[in-house]
Amino acid sequence: MPTYDFVNKDDGEMETHFLRISELDKFKEDHPQLKSVISAPNIIGGTGTSGIKIDDGFKEVLAKVGEAHPGTNLSDRYAKRTIKDIKTQSVVDKHRKLQAKGN
Repeated sequence: MPTYDFVNKDDGEMETHFLRISELDKFKEDHPQLKSVISAPNIIGGTGTSGIKIDDGFKEVLAKVGEAHPGTNLSDRYAKRTIKDIKTQSVVDKHRKLQAKGN
């Protein structure tokens, strides 16, 4: 059943009522002290526990952004990387670890 928000004209208190749409007109007639308040509907954007699914077209946009900004999280996650890029990054990571150990 839909929820409807009303404000009491007498004391300004907000009330929420669960009504069928067929009952709404009768409820308004029976309670003239209540004024209906328009609110945003609750919209479900997706289901499941794995998070939001990203559209393939948007993945392409993220890949372009990642390629334009190497070394960022977007680049690591979405950018198309060549084998040379992957091996270069592994060598850089190896030397960073060695430098961190030495200091």
